[in-house]
Amino acid sequence: MQAFGKQLPKRWLVLGSGQSASESVLELVSRDPAIEVHSVHRSAGFKLTQLGQFPNRVFAPDHVDYFHSLNPAARQGFLDWSRSTNYAGIDPDESQKLFSLIYEDSIAGRTRL
Repeated sequence: MQAFGKQLPKRWLVLGSGQSASESVLELVSRDPAIEVHSVHRSAGFKLTQLGQFPNRVFAPDHVDYFHSLNPAARQGFLDWSRSTNYAGIDPDESQKLFSLIYEDSIAGRTRL
């Protein structure tokens, strides 16, 4: 965005549904109320990341060993289950900011996202 200086384009496309994408969307709309952001996701949209010690146990050495001992189908199931521990998830604060932005825009009769 620095390359544009003070004259930011009014329409943007942000790909992804992870933390960086949500932060990019929020940064863009905070810069100028006339900016319109098209947020494109592979799935239904933004979702919360799994937080806490238990979901993140998948990165512990014993869980890594367990993962590598699984057959390919079970390994894929484990990957599907654990994906939201660090991939394509946003933290609760970002989720609230995005939801509030969409809600407030709907009340104001505008669509920026």
